[in-house]
Amino acid sequence: IDVDSINDETFLNKISKKEALGLEEKGIIVDDSLDEDSILNEIILQTVSPSTLTIFINPTESCNFRCKYCYENHTSGVMQSETQDEIIRTIRDNIHHYTALHVSWFGGEPLLYLDCIEYLTNNFKKICRFNKRLYSASITTNGYLLSPNVFNRLLDLSVKSYQITLDGVEKTHDTYRVMCGGLPTYNQIYSNINKIKKINRKDYIINIRINLTMDIKSHITEFMQSIDKLCRDDSRITVSIKKVGNWLNKSEDSILKKLITDDEFLCYIYGQFAASDYAININTSFLNPGGIVCYAAKRNNYFIPSDGSLHKCTVDFEDKESIIGEIKNGRLYHNAHYFSMISNSKKCKSFEKCFAAPLCCGDPCPLKKPDINNCSIINTHLSHIIALIDKNKEFALIEG
Repeated sequence: IDVDSINDETFLNKISKKEALGLEEKGIIVDDSLDEDSILNEIILQTVSPSTLTIFINPTESCNFRCKYCYENHTSGVMQSETQDEIIRTIRDNIHHYTALHVSWFGGEPLLYLDCIEYLTNNFKKICRFNKRLYSASITTNGYLLSPNVFNRLLDLSVKSYQITLDGVEKTHDTYRVMCGGLPTYNQIYSNINKIKKINRKDYIINIRINLTMDIKSHITEFMQSIDKLCRDDSRITVSIKKVGNWLNKSEDSILKKLITDDEFLCYIYGQFAASDYAININTSFLNPGGIVCYAAKRNNYFIPSDGSLHKCTVDFEDKESIIGEIKNGRLYHNAHYFSMISNSKKCKSFEKCFAAPLCCGDPCPLKKPDINNCSIINTHLSHIIALIDKNKEFALIEG
């Protein structure tokens, strides 16, 4: 639709030209001549076959926490020096196939083996500089060991994106996420984040992942206040609100009866924030093209746990059948399991007609192919999230 040609014969005459321009700027209305199918196909291609090599690495599967819904067994140790050097050699011998390298540090708790992160990073950056390739890094950490000194050390290692979990308020968090000996963890993590916020650097983003059960229902006001203190006047802090899941059926029995079984309660929480003056910076990365496509669905994404085996998924890696190959003599060797998984092109039945197709590309996870559209984020959350994103900008209601 050409906004400059708005006339009485179009529904757009029901709103002002200024409002129409606002809708056009947000991509809600587009030029009628735009070939959106071609754009979608390009998004799919760039999403599932990116030019960036992305590697998730576990320096260790050991962890200082024993979260009651964790799916890992924590039986493996730390990554041996021989394995580290094999990864370095593989990156060096293959980086010319890619435009960039992104490393995501995972675990266990990766900060238990910071020396491994430092050793690998220094070599990765040297390889990328020599080959004129971009390098970036992120980390998923429980945040307990993330002191300002450790944080600055990580920033110097080009780790600019952080995911830290705070499950609701102190009482709910310390019910689910405890130390190995059962001690609470909330105050230490919250204190670390507040200390980090005082560091005068702008080159990072911290996403607070919040996994909720129905326990949060009696702490809504306290919950909103805690998020407000983290987010207010600091765009470096974002929030992702999730439901506690029974991953691989390993959640403790005490958690199962408290699980949120539908999405209406999360929508209620979004609505509470939208109707209040409390600040919340919703993480909107999933709204980017391909934003909810599982990393395992991308051809150039790999996961390497501490034993050096090659996988696609960080969830089921302790199942030996999930191994998709090995790294050896500077090469990535794929087995039959890898090719059968990647070649499975079955997509969501609603894909071609769904307005949100650019987000999931119809195939959010190759390991769990849906027979029906099961995009709960899109079906229930999206309107509430947009209301939070656009909290201070309102458009006139179009009737008729």
